[in-house]
Amino acid sequence: MTGKIKLVHSGGNAVSLAVPTSNPSSSEVELKLPQSDGSANTFLKTDGSGNLSFAEAGGGKILQVVSTNKTDTFSASIGKQSFSGAAISVSITPANSSNKIILVAKLTIGLASDNDIGLAFFKAGSVITGATADASGSAARLHSQTFTQSSEQQHNVMGFYVDTAGGTSAITYDCRLRHGNNSTGGHTIYLNRDHGGGTGDMEQNSMSTLTAIEVAA
Repeated sequence: MTGKIKLVHSGGNAVSLAVPTSNPSSSEVELKLPQSDGSANTFLKTDGSGNLSFAEAGGGKILQVVSTNKTDTFSASIGKQSFSGAAISVSITPANSSNKIILVAKLTIGLASDNDIGLAFFKAGSVITGATADASGSAARLHSQTFTQSSEQQHNVMGFYVDTAGGTSAITYDCRLRHGNNSTGGHTIYLNRDHGGGTGDMEQNSMSTLTAIEVAA
């Protein structure tokens, strides 16, 4: 036997609540509604004893997005196979230590021709080893890299990493660059411009971004 409760609108249409198509597992299933309405975008959940309450969706919710857009130029003269200072940084204060922080970086760089340029993520001044490749001999451990073929070109170095907050105090993340030239004198790395640094109407400067996204665990 089936049954339902029909709620009829004054306009004539109705909404119905129907019993299950199969016989319930117990002689009587009682569901108790909450005492008040829930907030927007919440859903009804049960505690397993028939008590219903409103709740927010679980993990995966984006809590905040913090982004740094760097439009001015940055340069660093670095030695053989060493990191630059912080090329771009962003600070975020997590709501929970177990939440995830998604890092998304796009850096536009210039360097003398025939050089490889690498990017690494740093957290509170230290390289995030989990965001770099496995060590292989004396090879550098980097998150990503590109190769310059001309000093007149600008190259995009992209980075993406998911970190665990690990605390609720403000965290500063930054990106640092490194070149693999074998000369002892090193080279100068430029951000948001090419190596030549011309200012004529044929030149084009770019911008770089670093974004931190906190996601509920």
